[in-house]
Amino acid sequence: MPALKWGLIGASDIAATRVIAAIRASGGETIGVFSGSADRAADFAAGNGLPDYTTDLDALLDWEIDAVYISSTNALHFEQAIRALKAGKHVLCEKPLALEAVQAEAWWSWPRPWVSCWPQTTTCQEALCTPKSANSSRPEPSAPSCPPKSPTPCSFPRGCADGGSAWAHPAAA
Repeated sequence: MPALKWGLIGASDIAATRVIAAIRASGGETIGVFSGSADRAADFAAGNGLPDYTTDLDALLDWEIDAVYISSTNALHFEQAIRALKAGKHVLCEKPLALEAVQAEAWWSWPRPWVSCWPQTTTCQEALCTPKSANSSRPEPSAPSCPPKSPTPCSFPRGCADGGSAWAHPAAA
């Protein structure tokens, strides 16, 4: 299997200190970075040994990459993730994926097979959203809108969105 080729959306500290190393350690390759600032993008690429950089998101999405890692300004995550999916890229997005309920609902209304989140988030969410029984040490739900298996914001999707990065496959976009 060929190594995944990645593009970075956001010249962030976490990308520089954690993500690039993780990509390389897994046998992947980071092709370049997108930033709204040409100077920041150029400095980031040079400082991290990346072959390319751009200030044009469409240009990055046209590169021969398989996936993007999004760690830009929080308010841009949703739009950038959608654009990357529509361009046929896999998406690994830092939290928050969405800032508004409408965005979160749009994201989670798509078919589920292509979305994956950290397993510990699911476990924690199940524990928090399951009522305490006489034989259990689990807490009662912290909010009345948190019944088990409900489509409320406290159910799995919100827990997933609030608990870490989300991984998305472009097939459902």
